[in-house]
Amino acid sequence: MTSDSLMYNTETEQIDFYGHSHIQSDSTDIFCEYGWYNTLTDQTELFNRARLINGSSVLEGDTLYYDKKLGIGKARRNVVFRDTLENVKLLAQTGHFFEKDSSVLSTDSAVFITWEKSDSLFLHGDTLYTRKDSALGREIEAYYGVRFYRPDMQGVCDSLYYCEKDSLMRMYSKPCLWSDSTQMSAEYIQFTIDRSEIRQLFMKDNAFIVSLYEELDYQQVKGTQMRGYFHGNELDHMLVTGNAESVYFIEDDNGTKTGINKS
Repeated sequence: MTSDSLMYNTETEQIDFYGHSHIQSDSTDIFCEYGWYNTLTDQTELFNRARLINGSSVLEGDTLYYDKKLGIGKARRNVVFRDTLENVKLLAQTGHFFEKDSSVLSTDSAVFITWEKSDSLFLHGDTLYTRKDSALGREIEAYYGVRFYRPDMQGVCDSLYYCEKDSLMRMYSKPCLWSDSTQMSAEYIQFTIDRSEIRQLFMKDNAFIVSLYEELDYQQVKGTQMRGYFHGNELDHMLVTGNAESVYFIEDDNGTKTGINKS
């Protein structure tokens, strides 16, 4: 450990340090302005915008607690977690970092952000959990009051799971999606993201799509299951199976509305 100033208590074997400080171990670097470190328990608490670096993972917070033996870090207030090898960032007011699998559990105003080129995905939930698995890649779990936003699609649901390996976003418990002027809802929804573009959509049980045609008029499709296929991040065509029904408006060659078709 290096520090501008420090005091060592020979009875408690605790070090109090002041000014710019750097604590270095085999796999972790910690930077802060002041705090304490107990050499017996390998525990430390840091203040004034502390930063913990473990490989490509970086955890920051106004206050940071770290237990070296357990490999657990806890950050409070204005928490920022980011992976320098991936385009991901996690913001929250409380965050727990687990060194073993570089996982983070965050609560209180938690927002997960990932981006590719100019497109960004913002994901919010009461509780967010993310970890990096050698076989599955980055995994994200969000619970309760989930909301997400990206320029071409927005959604809400009770809980959500995303796995980088299969690129599937799974939405549970009455999810709803919006894309342009179209609203999609079901009991369960999943869609595939490839290179920041949406490729396929699957909706199960009470699947329903409503799209604005013109003021007070809506095209509607429902069925037991729906599979949608996208081109250029826009819904191109859809297969509906099980009790399929549709309501759509008929136009003549000049584009004038001539009637309604229900089938």
